[in-house]
Parts: sequence; C-alpha cells; structure tokens
Amino acid sequence: MRIMKIAKLLKENGIRRTCGVLCNYAEYSLHRRHVFSFPSAIDIEVTSRCPLACMHCPRTHREALGLEFPIGDMDRAKGLELIRSLRGVRRIAFQGYGEPLIYPHIFEFLAEARQSRIFTAFSTSAAVVNDKMLAGLKECPPDLLTFSCDAVNMRYDDGVRENLNIEHYQDNVAAIIDAVRSSAKPVEILFHTCIVGDNYKYLDDIVAFAAKQGVKTLDISELNISFLEKWLDRLLPQDKELMMTAVDKAKETGAERGVTVGFTPQYVAQDKKKVNCRYLWQHPFITWQGELTPCCGRPFASQFTLGNVFDKGFYALWNSEQIKQMRHDIANLNCPDICRGCPYAP
Repeated sequence: MRIMKIAKLLKENGIRRTCGVLCNYAEYSLHRRHVFSFPSAIDIEVTSRCPLACMHCPRTHREALGLEFPIGDMDRAKGLELIRSLRGVRRIAFQGYGEPLIYPHIFEFLAEARQSRIFTAFSTSAAVVNDKMLAGLKECPPDLLTFSCDAVNMRYDDGVRENLNIEHYQDNVAAIIDAVRSSAKPVEILFHTCIVGDNYKYLDDIVAFAAKQGVKTLDISELNISFLEKWLDRLLPQDKELMMTAVDKAKETGAERGVTVGFTPQYVAQDKKKVNCRYLWQHPFITWQGELTPCCGRPFASQFTLGNVFDKGFYALWNSEQIKQMRHDIANLNCPDICRGCPYAP
C-alpha cells in the first residue's frame, strides 16, 4: 500500500517534490524543531471579503469576539511572488474567511501555481456567480473544487447562511459545475456540510442534490466551536444521538445514489499522551495581509502571528525561533496559549 502511495506521489509531483513530501512527513513524525522541507500544504487566504454572514463564522461575530478582523484582498504582485517562492509545496488551497471567487486575481494565482505543478484547491459558497467567474473556471479551474453546502434549499435556512439567496443557490452550483466540467483539465468536485444547529435533519436533501449534480463525495463535519462559546445553543445540535442517526441515514442514502458520504467528528477523544497536531509541521495558514499563522483554526493575526511573509519571506519564518519553540512545546505536550481549546492541542 505504501509503495502504491509513493508511486502515485511520483506520478503527480515528480521526484523532487515527492522527496520533499516524504521528508516533511518524516520531520513531523520525528517532531523536529527545525524543518528543512516545505510544508506539504498551505492555506492562502486571498480575500477576507464575503457576501454572506454565516452564523458559525467568526468574521460574522468579530465585534462580539473582540477580534480585529481586517477586510480586504491580497496584493496581486506580492501574492504571485509568494506562490513562486513555494515551489516545494505540494498543495495550496486559496481559501480562508472570504469567498475566493470574488477575488479579482484568483485565476491568475491558480495559473501561477499550475506552472509549478502545485495541486490547487479552494472552497466556494456559490453565493455569487457571473459570466466572468464561469469563464475563468472553464479556462483555469482548481484541481479540487469544494462546495460549502450547509443549507441547500428553503426547507432549512434559519440564518445558517445569512444573505444567501437560497432560491438561486442550486442554480449557481449547477452553473459552476458545468463550467469546470467543460474545462480541458480534470477537476475533482466534492460537497462539504458543516453540522450547524439542527441542519443535520436535512442531510438527505444535500445527498440528493449531490447525486443530481453527479458529485460523488459528500464530507460532513462537526463545527469547531472553540472560539464561539457564546453561541453554543444555536451552533451545536440539540440532540447528538439524533444527529448521528441522521448521518448514518445520509450514508445509506448516499450508497443507494452513488454518493460516498464521510463524517469527521470535531471532538473525538484524543490521546493526550501523544502529539495530535501536525499543522506546525505540515499545514500552516497565510492571511490576505501576509501574516503566517499556525493553522486555519486560529488564523487571527491580531491575536497571534509568526510574522509577515511579504516582509521576511516564508521559509525564514517557517524556521524562526518562535515557531521552533512552538514545535518544541507541542512535541513535549505543552500547549501554547494560542492553541488552548483546540481538540488537537496537548
């Protein structure tokens, strides 16, 4: 099995990047303070602008949370230079707390990454679609396109996605899928549903919609609410047992309709005697302003930053004394302050 995985890596990434991926995995496994390899994956937030105000998004509650949450777009020239500096990275997801499709240079960024044979991805709410976006998706789609499907019709809206025109949502998704499927480049498409409140009651609707669109994968996950404690009554399902019953039923329905349904629990019991977090070794996050943060779970530069990649360069920050100390702490099962409350923290 491992030989097959390595063979796939070689085919998709070439010898140099495959060696980097394997080295990165080894450095994580050994919990090294200094990491010679690039991370296997990076999330780059190209914009923090979004037409929605989802009730489970921290940007919606930024004032109540006391978060400094600047709204804006990544500088085009700085972003392109950043991508060129990350040629050892296997995968870049151009996403964060904004809608990637409204970023004016998203397709230029995708093309730049493609030139370096970097696997590209992003997630969209499909809230806004226009002819320019559809043309860009046909010409230069990502390798992986994820649709965020927390509510797909009028049966369940209830403020989950504030400002979303739910009546047009399915048409928007269908138009985007048609565009990427007409591209000469193969694109993997999947749906992702985050369990928010009681939207689990309508998972079968999402499975049916996925099947109708010919989408073969639906990933369901629980919500990371470690920074949204004030809204637990609205955000968490009222009956966990009923939620799991609905998830199991969605899996059965998916099997009948050709859709593979997966479920990722957010708060599984972690073995606190071993290192559960891999992000400081394998998967950091960069904000639209260029701030390097440990992961997508705590991307708030006003609370914590490892430095600005536009000023100092990514690789210098990737092995700064600050991040090496964090790796040392986590490897020794000491929880950094910024990580407290995270299910994967020591």
